Amino acid sequence: ALPQAPTAWSGVRDATSFGAASPQKVMGSMKSLGPTLDQWQEATLRTLQARTVSERAFPLPGAATRPAARVVHAQGQVSNGAQVVLDAIWFAHGRTAFVAMMYGAPRTAETLETFQAGLRLP
Repeated sequence: ALPQAPTAWSGVRDATSFGAASPQKVMGSMKSLGPTLDQWQEATLRTLQARTVSERAFPLPGAATRPAARVVHAQGQVSNGAQVVLDAIWFAHGRTAFVAMMYGAPRTAETLETFQAGLRLP
């Protein structure tokens, strides 16, 4: 089954930022983590109706190197028509796929830096 995009977006009314860290346990080999992260990202961006998307590698100590962690910035809208900005980091740790995200109103560079720097793995 494909990972589901967050349903909390339907409650976004005032462009307030939200955050989430969500695990998706992957059964099978480590090879299945890459497609799981890809499909999860695609489902999230599709739900967001993303119009503008940028992606880059994200160095995250302790995360799997294959697939590599990635940070995604996207602009889109939720089901009620509210415009939102998504900043998300998809990564794998062990045999589990994760995403940490903020979405809502545009953020300052300082807020985004704090979000990214605050992500740490054991």
